[in-house]
Amino acid sequence: MMLSKTALATTCWAVLWVLLFWVSRANHPTVMLDAVATTLMVMASAAAFAIIVQASRSTSAITKICAVALAIVGGGILAALAIHAVYDIEVGPDPRRFGLMANIGMDTAVVAVSVTLVGAAEWGLRRVGFKSQS
Repeated sequence: MMLSKTALATTCWAVLWVLLFWVSRANHPTVMLDAVATTLMVMASAAAFAIIVQASRSTSAITKICAVALAIVGGGILAALAIHAVYDIEVGPDPRRFGLMANIGMDTAVVAVSVTLVGAAEWGLRRVGFKSQS
């Protein structure tokens, strides 16, 4: 089956969004805040993934490793700060907030897992016959 790279990537990110939305539903006081937080998390993960894909084309292994680490940590920090700001605007300080550093750590872990899952899904789909076209 032929699928464009964009359609394959969009499908993987949409499935990830649904998964994260479902998993995080108990962590947010409203469905709207869950949707916004999930969207911000997926956007940060997609940006990190794009940086990692671009860095994989470089020649130096050190450059690749640094780009992966910086992309994942940067994505986690940006996601945590954005979600923090949304909470402050919409509901005030979240009483269940663990602190900004803990949120950055958790969001960085989610970005790392998200990037890994989407990369594995794209690779797996190509292996079972979903051919991507440019």
